[in-house]
Formats: sequence, C-alpha cells, structure tokens
Amino acid sequence: MQGLWVSKRHFTACSRALRSFLGQNDMMAYLVMMAIRLVEMRRVLKPTGSIYLHCDPTASHYLKLILDSMFGFQTS
Repeated sequence: MQGLWVSKRHFTACSRALRSFLGQNDMMAYLVMMAIRLVEMRRVLKPTGSIYLHCDPTASHYLKLILDSMFGFQTS
C-alpha cells in the first residue's frame, strides 16, 4: 500500500473529472463532504479492515470512483 491512498494523482484526477462532469451543484458538494470523511476513514483503517458504505443510489457510482481512486482499482 502506498501512503494515504494509492496515488494522489488518481484521487486528484478523479475529483477534477467529477467536478467537470457534475459542475457546481448539490451532488458535488455531497461528494466533497464524503471524500473528506472517506480520506480520514482510510487513514485510520487497519490493513485488514473493511469499510461498508451505505449511501443514496444516485451517489453510489460517484462514491465508488472516489473509493477506487483511494484504495486502488483491483480487489483482492
């Protein structure tokens, strides 16, 4: 595992892509709020830990992109 998330570049690219796609709206505000919390959860998570995320279906695919940019795109 590489630092806080797999790659700051992936995380930054993901957030920029979401912002260019969604623009400035309530969904983007929600995703930014969640990203801050997910980064902190990632920081305190043990290597053997799990995160279970329950969210609104309209945001789930966007949150999955954020989580993939933090944890990596492959599952073990």
